[in-house]
Amino acid sequence: MEPSKKRTISDFFASPSTTKRKSVNETSSENVDQCKKRVKKFQPQWLKEFSWLQRDETADTMKCNICIDGKSVGQFTEGCSNFQRSALVRHQDSNPHKAALGTIAGRRYMAAAQKIVKEKHNDTLIAQLRTALFMAKENIPDRKFGALVDLQLSNGATAFHSESGSAKCGIYTSHHAVSDMQKALASIAKENVIAAAQSSPFIGLMFDESLDVAINKKLVMYCKVLHHGTVKISFCGNVVVQDGKAETIFDTVSNFLNDNNIPMCKVSGLGTDGAAVMMGKKGGVGKRFVDVNPNIVHIWCSAHRLALVSFWAAKNVPALQNVQQVLTEIYNYFHYSAQRYNRIKEIQNVMHSYVKRFKKTKYAVMVLSMEHDANDRDPITSTKAKGFLKKLKSFSFISTLSTLKDILGHLTRASKFFQRDVLDVGQVEMMVLSLKTLFQDLLQAEHSPTVQDVLQQISAGNAYCGIELNVSENMKTHAKNLKNTFVRNLVQELETRFEEKTMHVLSHMNTILDPSKLPQSAAGIQTHGRDELQNILDFFDGRLDHSDDARDSFLQYKYLLNVNRNKSVSEFCTLLSKDMHVLFPFYATLAEFFMTVPLTSVPCERGFSNQNRIHTYARNRMNPQTLENKMFLTQASSSPDYDENEFLHLAKNKFKPTK
Repeated sequence: MEPSKKRTISDFFASPSTTKRKSVNETSSENVDQCKKRVKKFQPQWLKEFSWLQRDETADTMKCNICIDGKSVGQFTEGCSNFQRSALVRHQDSNPHKAALGTIAGRRYMAAAQKIVKEKHNDTLIAQLRTALFMAKENIPDRKFGALVDLQLSNGATAFHSESGSAKCGIYTSHHAVSDMQKALASIAKENVIAAAQSSPFIGLMFDESLDVAINKKLVMYCKVLHHGTVKISFCGNVVVQDGKAETIFDTVSNFLNDNNIPMCKVSGLGTDGAAVMMGKKGGVGKRFVDVNPNIVHIWCSAHRLALVSFWAAKNVPALQNVQQVLTEIYNYFHYSAQRYNRIKEIQNVMHSYVKRFKKTKYAVMVLSMEHDANDRDPITSTKAKGFLKKLKSFSFISTLSTLKDILGHLTRASKFFQRDVLDVGQVEMMVLSLKTLFQDLLQAEHSPTVQDVLQQISAGNAYCGIELNVSENMKTHAKNLKNTFVRNLVQELETRFEEKTMHVLSHMNTILDPSKLPQSAAGIQTHGRDELQNILDFFDGRLDHSDDARDSFLQYKYLLNVNRNKSVSEFCTLLSKDMHVLFPFYATLAEFFMTVPLTSVPCERGFSNQNRIHTYARNRMNPQTLENKMFLTQASSSPDYDENEFLHLAKNKFKPTK
């Protein structure tokens, strides 16, 4: 028996209730601690065990990636806060989770199948796009698309046949297909043009208005830009306009610039014809552009000027007008009669002088044909032939034609030179000066070279090309006076149409940028270009970047010009644009401005010819957007950086067939 514990006096007097309350409080505290230990927390190792699990720390929940991707409805889609492994296991075995897995797997199988089908279809689609592109470039009507595809199928084109030899699926037969393909191709071409214009430091614009064969008023636009340091001229639009007024043209071009995020301050120059609506000093298109951007240089097309030179030089010379009328009447005489035309072809065959074009018919053949027709039973034919024969056998007619042959030949070569895509002001000035010098020399000569040959033949046998001709001294004097009058008119018109002040700003730039203009001596280099530079700075009036640096760096710049004397102005400008922006920022910017100013609007004339040719082949049944698409495609292949394969693959992703 255990001995009883001795109790003290304080224990004897202690309250039993106090002792009891203390034991209750201690027990309650122990229970709370045990409950806290049983609270469940998210375990990081679950992320490795369950690959579909993700933790939302913000909401302190767990979610299932598979159920979310498979759009399954459940607790793990919205967020589960039951942090127990058993909850994860139950979810992994649940039907909604398995259904989500099936949905994702089906999606992957479908994507793989579509990829396989698409890869097999790609070759066929590329071949059809190439066919549509070829049709646009060769002006083949859209309705011939099916026939061209059938032809390629018949020829066994591999792009259209499967390994078994049967025609592949995915060959479009709808009449809208070729239009949709050309639309996709044109969108790529247009994007390339706009991207080049946006990245170019400056842009030159060429535009002209005209009527197409369907009698719709059109404005065709081209741009001249710098693309990777190279001058590039591109077609950029063919827009229907309500009229040919200056306000309408200005608004149309301005809208084009705004729609394509090309600021007006980037426009360096305009190239137009000499029409009053373009060149008007008060309300012309050029004046409206210069009012918005004073930096713009408006140029009257050099080729158009030259055409007016010959027109107005001959306008007031009656003998030239008479010869032109006779030639027109002779052409119509044969053109509207198949019988007469066949007769002259027979004479050509007999004389072994057959030519394909009537305009190149030889003089002797023409005279023999007229002599035959002069004896025709038909009095009308006989009368006309005798009248023509009288003029053809006159020395005046022969000498006038010979003079025109010599003079117009020089103007034709100059016109072709002015129709080059890349032309600088120095080349224009050089060609105009050479023509003036040539004509001045021609004034000193007794006769033009061809007239001299005619006279030598006649003096040797009183005949020219076997046709007897009588020549008097008065006739020779008349031929000389005619030549001198025409040549003087030409020189005067050249001086009027190509005044220095019309391109004086570009002439000053050419002096600064052309290495060939730099003097050879050190003293000459020191003073070279000072006045021209001042005129350029006055023109821009601080609006061109880095103008403040122009004078300080001018001498050093001229010595850079000196070590590049072997380069042309275009080559040196390219060097400045590519490599000298840091050292000579003003002159590099000036070179870029200079290179983008257009000196002609000839591309617009080619554009109108292309437009009318497309309209003709399409029998005039074409909406404006389709016409513009075809014009983009005919111009795309002429680009120096054109890559047909890349072009077709980009268009493939754009192609959306009409349903």
